[in-house]
Amino acid sequence: MLRRHVSAVIGLTALGLMTPACAGDLTAQEQRGRQLYREGGYGTNITATLGQESLSLPATKVPCASCHGPDGLGRPEAGVVPSDITWANLTKPYGLRHDNGRSHPSYTADSIIRAVTGGVDPAGNVLDRAMPRYTLDGTTAEDLVAYLKRLGSDGDRGVGATEIAVAAVVPGSGQLAGIGSVVGRLLSAHFDRINRDGGIYNRQIVLKAAAFDSSRSAVDALQRLMSETEVFAVVAPVVFGQDAALAEFSERAALPVVGPLALYRRSERQDFTFYLTASLDDQVRVLVKYAQNQLAPANPKIAIVSSDDGTGLAIDDAIRREGRNAEWTPALSLQLRGGTAIADIASQLRREAVNIIFYDGGADRLVAFAEEAAQVAWQPAILTVGQPLTRESLVRLRELGARVFAAYPLLGSDQSPDALERLHSLQADYGIPAQHLPMQAAALVSARVLIEGLQRVGRDLTRAKFVAALAALQNLETGLMRPISFGPNRRTGVRGAHVVALGRGRNEPEHVWIPLD
Repeated sequence: MLRRHVSAVIGLTALGLMTPACAGDLTAQEQRGRQLYREGGYGTNITATLGQESLSLPATKVPCASCHGPDGLGRPEAGVVPSDITWANLTKPYGLRHDNGRSHPSYTADSIIRAVTGGVDPAGNVLDRAMPRYTLDGTTAEDLVAYLKRLGSDGDRGVGATEIAVAAVVPGSGQLAGIGSVVGRLLSAHFDRINRDGGIYNRQIVLKAAAFDSSRSAVDALQRLMSETEVFAVVAPVVFGQDAALAEFSERAALPVVGPLALYRRSERQDFTFYLTASLDDQVRVLVKYAQNQLAPANPKIAIVSSDDGTGLAIDDAIRREGRNAEWTPALSLQLRGGTAIADIASQLRREAVNIIFYDGGADRLVAFAEEAAQVAWQPAILTVGQPLTRESLVRLRELGARVFAAYPLLGSDQSPDALERLHSLQADYGIPAQHLPMQAAALVSARVLIEGLQRVGRDLTRAKFVAALAALQNLETGLMRPISFGPNRRTGVRGAHVVALGRGRNEPEHVWIPLD
């Protein structure tokens, strides 16, 4: 399926849980404090009391990092704005004044413990009721304070006086090894050019490979690399099917990851992973918007057809989120299994006068369904994601004149001649084969986003500042895909997808860009 996905994009453009990363430079006490801060404990029975109702929970349910973030900077959520609790901020010599008007002297180790356990600041003001009060004994309190003193700098590993270390996580064997190899070579070439021009504020970009195979996962390979050397960020990881595990790893490690081509559903709570393009679930939302705005049947009769070789698309959820009214409630939801007769499914849908079908399944069954429909001159609109479609299936669907509409986050039309010329120049200068061009384009965009973030931070580089710089990116032009924009609560650079009409009618354009913003 992964190979079919790559082939489909090429055809259209041509036609694990982790342990603290690199914790060796933390003392044993700081490491215990780190675990307490991020996970709520380390074998101790710590409780947290919440709100006026005095609700008591295990601290593991509400660790400090859940509100203040792995970097301590705090992230607004549900109307609550957690404080910046980095040591440099807490101990400002002139004290602190908060947005709500509360002010107090700077914190000391003792007043921090009183705040965490008693819920009061150095002036005796009661903290926001969203702030839990933790039951810490003397040892655990000292561990936490020890780590808080490191919080502002912890996570800035991989940054030296003359180097910035970034990792490429790629398959080293198997069917995707060729993609891994060409992506790694392209990244190395791009960073070499930057280094020849002086690097980033006189620091060289050093690319380190975390190659994985069938004997270990992508996260295993990255963990091993990070146990051997320091890494500041990950760029353009090729981890199809392992993107969720990598995202979980990056959140726990406070490790920025730039440009994973993740296909599947993503967590709403991700701070450190910056995706380039829309996930499959977002592509389904695009298809629903397209059906409403472009197809717009007077009397929509909608069906969902899911096959056991599909990807589990959240079609129902997408229709609920984007559907305008009750007319857009699916009338039928059918399952295609190994023994299901496709002719029977087609006949049932035709009898029910279905005119819009959202399909989640493989290319072969889609072609078979289109052939059944063509035999009786029935032309419902079939909407699906382009990920499973092969070159052969695209040709056959066009031959049948099937009204199939497929969502793609990236097309060749997104790429400017100048940007393609720069890519070809890089390939020629460094002997990189002109294979897997969509993947090379995406990897180069990832590298450019990384470089843009580094340049915006400047010489005083930290992970926290880098993440903030990426979150502030708006309409970054790369020439290889649509402009990249992130935000405080947005970690997908291009929010939307193209819908390509594979067998369009007279008034239907070949492809339309549908934004989700």
